[in-house]
Amino acid sequence: MQDNSNPSNSSGKGCVVAFIVVVLILIVTISSCNSNIARENRADSEAFGRQMQKDPNKWTQDEKSRYNNFMDWLDKQDGK
Repeated sequence: MQDNSNPSNSSGKGCVVAFIVVVLILIVTISSCNSNIARENRADSEAFGRQMQKDPNKWTQDEKSRYNNFMDWLDKQDGK
């Protein structure tokens, strides 16, 4: 026979289940974001590699900005 005289017991189980569900949702969300970031980084890296094969005089404004941003970042890394 089940003891239903303590309602806080079933409430506690519900909180644990809700907590586990929230944690699982957070894990899935973070994992999804990380894979999107990795995909974007890979695409940027490939675009930069293709750009380095081109004549700098024929770079678009976006390519010039990408290069300048990279060089600024590199300068900051050297200063650390």
